[in-house]
Amino acid sequence: MEAVSALEVVAPIGNRSPAVAVVASDEVVRRRATSALARDGQLVSIEITSPDELEHEDGRRADTVVIGGCARADQRAAAIRATTIRLPTVRIVVIAATDANGVHKALEAGADGFVLDADLEATLAPTVRAVRAGQVVVPPMTRAWAVRPPLSHREKQTLALLALGLTNAEIAHRLYLAESTVKCHLTSIFSKLGVRSRNEAIARAVDQQDGLGVGVARLSGDGDHPGTRR
Repeated sequence: MEAVSALEVVAPIGNRSPAVAVVASDEVVRRRATSALARDGQLVSIEITSPDELEHEDGRRADTVVIGGCARADQRAAAIRATTIRLPTVRIVVIAATDANGVHKALEAGADGFVLDADLEATLAPTVRAVRAGQVVVPPMTRAWAVRPPLSHREKQTLALLALGLTNAEIAHRLYLAESTVKCHLTSIFSKLGVRSRNEAIARAVDQQDGLGVGVARLSGDGDHPGTRR
């Protein structure tokens, strides 16, 4: 994690004192997070098990929400969205074991910081201080996953046809490309999406919460000219 020593003094945000709400269904995670923050001198004003327990007035009791205890990336994203609906102005830090899509999905859902569960005791407190100061904080080894380069127009076309079940040869025919070029596009797509197989890439393309479905070029067999831009 990048040094945040310059952020040791954090001013109140609006009429709120710097305080943290810890939200975790797992009691062990909740206790670890609270202890790590307390050792740093930070006030934990709320300890609850679910974002559903947050109330609008809690936004005056805490400027930052720490979310832990969600095993899957989609569960974390749902918890982040639920929190932002109830408390739209708070900063959000997620505690989780890392996975290829977890960091990206958390940031996309509205998180400001991501802390690895294994490093919680050392990194949670400085991460909270950093996000209060307006920074986005992720562990160094996850940065490549957190900010992925966008797919090119041709890569979106290729992915759209892949999602329709076409083979490499059929995609090449539809887009007037050499099959070797299609393979190069697929290699680039897999790398950008952080996946390893065609099935994983298709799953990402059709995942409504991932945001890729809207961005993938739409190609159907009903009157579209091969390779036509839409």
